[in-house]
Amino acid sequence: MSRAAVIQMTSSTSVSDNLIAAYDLLRQAAAAGAMLAVLPENFVLMGQHERDKFAVAEQVGSGPIQH
Repeated sequence: MSRAAVIQMTSSTSVSDNLIAAYDLLRQAAAAGAMLAVLPENFVLMGQHERDKFAVAEQVGSGPIQH
């Protein structure tokens, strides 16, 4: 039987901090046997304004968020 993980986290305005937190949570899920893990919609950035996400947008297929 496969195991899945649903990850909940409190994202901030720091992309790098959020990526570190997500990576740690994904490692924990994998260590617990999860074959699938689902991250929150805005895990990488919870900006002060909706337009804040445009400042961290990456080209398709490239960048630390996608990796």
